[in-house]
Amino acid sequence: MAIFVNTKNIETDNLIMGLYMGADIKHTENLYNRYDLKLDDETNKLIRYISKTKKIDREMLNKLFKRFPRKGRDTDLFNFVSNWKEISYGKDLEEFLSHMENIEEDMILNNIYIKLLRMYRDKEYVKVDKEDIDIKDIINMLKKVNISTEFKWYIVEVASDVKGFFLKCSEFFRNSKEALKKKLMPLDIKGRQWGTDLKKRIEKEGFNMIKPLLDDFDEYEYKNIYLSPRIIDNYAFDNLTMSNGEDVCMFIGYNVECLNDKYGLNNERNWTKNILKNLSDDSRFKIMLLIKDKPRYASELAEELNITNATITHHITILHIIKLLQEIKDKGRIYHKIREDSIIKFVEVLKRDFKLKEVKVTDHNIDEESLCEIIKYLSDGSRYEIIKHLTDKKMYGGELGETMDLSGGTISHHIKFLLAGNIVIKERIGNRVYYSVNKETLANWVNGIEKKFI
Repeated sequence: MAIFVNTKNIETDNLIMGLYMGADIKHTENLYNRYDLKLDDETNKLIRYISKTKKIDREMLNKLFKRFPRKGRDTDLFNFVSNWKEISYGKDLEEFLSHMENIEEDMILNNIYIKLLRMYRDKEYVKVDKEDIDIKDIINMLKKVNISTEFKWYIVEVASDVKGFFLKCSEFFRNSKEALKKKLMPLDIKGRQWGTDLKKRIEKEGFNMIKPLLDDFDEYEYKNIYLSPRIIDNYAFDNLTMSNGEDVCMFIGYNVECLNDKYGLNNERNWTKNILKNLSDDSRFKIMLLIKDKPRYASELAEELNITNATITHHITILHIIKLLQEIKDKGRIYHKIREDSIIKFVEVLKRDFKLKEVKVTDHNIDEESLCEIIKYLSDGSRYEIIKHLTDKKMYGGELGETMDLSGGTISHHIKFLLAGNIVIKERIGNRVYYSVNKETLANWVNGIEKKFI
């Protein structure tokens, strides 16, 4: 397997991602806030400028990047018709624009038809028996899919004059690049520098440098891995299997390692705390329970829980990031199932940190409500650390506060929760109240987690 780093498409990626994010800045901010991330200053300035400036063709910006709701995730016209990430790899901006100006009409019509067919059949993978797709086939398929009428008209406009549409796109991107030259330049420079640094790291660390970013990735699965440094959406990790099915292109943000740190993926205890924090959300806990019965696909879960597809997608994404779920493909659908290896590791860390390996389980039938309740009690990182300290010895409040560098009020607040859950018990010795862990409660709970999800 060979690993390549290519920075030729940095300008294209920064320009298109900047326009995409700036076209709907509220959506962009909401998306980042949802994952508790923060846009860096240069990107923030760029997309705010895009959202206000009159130097960019607003009509074309809106047409290309306005988001339309559909089953699963929102879509927009340019991403829907172009597959721009795949065709931009290894090309500088001029080469990419030249490619658009000489686009193959048949390829675009085929691409649109396949995506509409996927939408109609609600399947990720579909087989197209018909050759030579034309606009009549597109229109017939548009009649069958449930999506915005405005978006349907946009598709008809593209299919009616593919070459004319992509010539307009090329002109729009050229003009936008000129209008944003000063704002984009620092990001382009940063991108090339990050690409240089990435190449050096790959030379030193090889596949091990990429492995922490991936989930269930086999080193021998692909012949070639192409890495494309991403700057504007700098926390993003995205991969595309190339058309031959043996090569993969990965868009990696220079802050993606911070994303790993945020979810504790580089540290077992932090990862365990993050699982508790995320499973304290009722919807995520219910998703895990439903998936344990059998693998489910996103829209099925949305219907079962009576929440939107966008919300389900958000929850599932988090559960994948913290490695509780994995994807399986069956008959054209993407299903989600529990990663039993992660649950086993989660249970091991809890037993180790709370010294439960020798503790006898007294309740083998702890109910789902009690499981969820204890998860909520333990979902705060400070409470987790309090329990860990109390597994070693009895401690009074002031001693705990000093050990953990927390105020007496904060310790009292956390102890109140742990007492309510019967996770901690108190005992007066002399003039002081000492606290210790109720290991029986914890052992029953950990056993319940193991039985419920494995």
